[in-house]
Amino acid sequence: MDADMKPKGSGWEKQVPPPREGPRIAGREGEPTSREAATARNETVRVVVTIDTEPDNVWENHASPSVTNVRELPRLQSLLAKSGAQGTYLVTSRVIQDPAAVEVLRHLVDTGGGEIGAHLHPWESPPFTESGVDITYPIFPHELSPEIFGRKLAGLTGAIAQCFSPPTSYRGGRWSIAPEHISVLEQAGFEVDTTVTPLIDWHKTMGIPVEHKGRGGMDYRLAPRHPYHPDYADVTRKGSARILEIPVTVAFTHRMPSFIRCKYGAMPTVVQRVLRRFGLLKPVWAMPAQETEEDLAQMLSVATREEVTVINIALHSSELMVGGAPWSRTEAEAEGALSRLASMLGVLASSGVCVFTTLTDAARWWKARQALMSTGTQKGPGVR
Repeated sequence: MDADMKPKGSGWEKQVPPPREGPRIAGREGEPTSREAATARNETVRVVVTIDTEPDNVWENHASPSVTNVRELPRLQSLLAKSGAQGTYLVTSRVIQDPAAVEVLRHLVDTGGGEIGAHLHPWESPPFTESGVDITYPIFPHELSPEIFGRKLAGLTGAIAQCFSPPTSYRGGRWSIAPEHISVLEQAGFEVDTTVTPLIDWHKTMGIPVEHKGRGGMDYRLAPRHPYHPDYADVTRKGSARILEIPVTVAFTHRMPSFIRCKYGAMPTVVQRVLRRFGLLKPVWAMPAQETEEDLAQMLSVATREEVTVINIALHSSELMVGGAPWSRTEAEAEGALSRLASMLGVLASSGVCVFTTLTDAARWWKARQALMSTGTQKGPGVR
């Protein structure tokens, strides 16, 4: 994960620091158009592939200046194209400032569709603070004041808009988003966020050190596992924010009653560990570089039977390059992530209920679907 290690007790065993659609169509003031309404009625699951497009191996050197790994993205694009999938490339400041990387991304979007979104690493994104704390440490975006966050976000979105369309999708670096930043993102034109990692508590992972009053990472244990509008005071609760949260997909390897699934995040760590060890309740995230092929297959089987509306697969561009991540030391390890992603896409493509799309289009479809359901024109289970 971004400049980080996987938190202990998270359920991960390792440590860690679509057919192409036409142009997007949006109604006035975000209202669904007839095309969106028809899509919302007739298609049941959207699948997105979100790629944090960032410098090489930021887990071991958060200040890494190299973006060589971006050269590996055409291989990913070829794999996506075989299933009709599209990539949502969430880019950091160093990537968008590199002319060669921009040319690679422009070719990917021009030839395979896809979307360019924003991924804010505070230590990459000017303007920097006078203290230099945001350069010295791999700090979390939520450790920035709304004012400083807004200035950094404006710099990143402005740089992206010079090369591509203004970004409408966002993921915070190191899986970090503060509730007070939600309105900043909305004012900047963002429609969808994909920072939340349900069931995971990052608070023991540090950005700014404790001795400098660091706050640690976010706690997402109680966050919804499906798309929702967050609360302006708590990103882990449903609320009235305009922006839509589409979390990284997580499901268990076995079907369980809904009340047990809902209680998992609140269980003590020792209880979660016992449940996982004995295979009774094991959460698996849709992250092909981190999970096994068997677990991913079981997770997708359960997720699709749980009537999910959006499946969000996440990976990092650097994981595809040998040496680009601590778990991609060899060619076999780097190829493994692509192989497992290919298996996931194959399962979803053959399901008969999935449509591959970009993150913003998935968010617009979901909102249109909810609008139809709220007016009673579409029957069926609500989004949990």
